[in-house]
Amino acid sequence: MSVPDGGGILLGGMNRAADSSVTRGLPLGKGPLTGSRGLSSVRSGANMSVHATIIDHQELDAAVLAEAAARRAARGEDPAAMAVHQKADNLTRNLARPQRSTPVHTSAQPSLADIQERNELAAANRSAEAESYLAKAQAAEAANKPGVAKIYYQMVARRDQAGLKQQAEARLAALNAPAGKSLVAK
Repeated sequence: MSVPDGGGILLGGMNRAADSSVTRGLPLGKGPLTGSRGLSSVRSGANMSVHATIIDHQELDAAVLAEAAARRAARGEDPAAMAVHQKADNLTRNLARPQRSTPVHTSAQPSLADIQERNELAAANRSAEAESYLAKAQAAEAANKPGVAKIYYQMVARRDQAGLKQQAEARLAALNAPAGKSLVAK
C-alpha cells in the first residue's frame, strides 16, 4: 500500500454492541404491585489508522538558510563582514583540537628538542587563535556590537604577546573611552 505525504489509511476496526432487558413484578400489571422494567444498551468501537509525514532534512536546511540570508539582507548586514565572521569562526573551531606533530617517545623524560618543538607549536596555536579572535572582534565592531567586540579584544590581548596585543589594547581603549572622546585606531 502507498500513502502520500500527510495522508492516512484505515488499517481496520472493531465494533461491539450489547442490549439487555429486565422485568420484575407481577405479570400483566395485576395487583397493587405493577412491576418495573429496565433496558440497557452498550455500544463501543475502535479503529486503527496510520498517517504519514515525510521529513526531508536537506530541504528544511535549505529553507532555514535561505530565510536567514533573507533576514540578513533585510537588516542590511554586510556580506563581507559575514564572510570574515564565518572565517574566524571556522579558524576557532579548527584550532580547538590541536594537532600532535611531535613523536611519542617511550622514555619518561622528553628531549630538549621535543620540548622546544612543543612550545613553538603551542605559541603558533595561541597566535592563530588570537588572529581568529581579532577577526571576530572586528566583525562584531563592524556589526555595531561594541560589548561583544570588547570581549574578543580582551581575548586577543590575553593570547598574544606582540603586535596583535597592542592593536587589541588600543581598540579596547577606544571602545572604553567616553562617547565624546573617541580615540582613532591606527
